[in-house]
Amino acid sequence: MVGEQSPDLFILDEPTNNLDITNLEILTSVVKEYKGTVVAVSHDELFLKKIGIERYVELF
Repeated sequence: MVGEQSPDLFILDEPTNNLDITNLEILTSVVKEYKGTVVAVSHDELFLKKIGIERYVELF
């Protein structure tokens, strides 16, 4: 669970790289509970969907 003193912004750069299934589930759960702003750079579309990312910027 994210504590009461959590930051206002999470910046995640490829957060799912090299994670096993258990740690991926933990990370997903924590980010879903987080009430602040999340900026995520990721190729993992399923992870982004599960954590509730609503706006995307695609760079080519």
